[in-house]
Amino acid sequence: KHANEQIVKIDIKDGLVYDKSAGTLITNNDVANELNKKEKALLEILLENKKNPTSYFELEQKIWTANDEVMTLSALRTLATHLRKKSPIKFIKNISGSGYIIN
Repeated sequence: KHANEQIVKIDIKDGLVYDKSAGTLITNNDVANELNKKEKALLEILLENKKNPTSYFELEQKIWTANDEVMTLSALRTLATHLRKKSPIKFIKNISGSGYIIN
């Protein structure tokens, strides 16, 4: 590692930690689950907006539109489901008709 590469670990909840530099979710038993590009993007956006729900529109803009892709609600749901499966701790809540929040 270079001197300027800092390790950024963000506590999410109940011993669940996001290692931003490695792109992994780590649970208390130190199991690291690697996240793909979209899962990282979703998690990082939700962490930035921790106190407020992130709207479907904002997620679409930052994850899909930024990559010249079109988002469907089912694609967003699938992405959230995949991210949830990488942690034994429930940490993503869907706000019906609105968006997602870290709870």
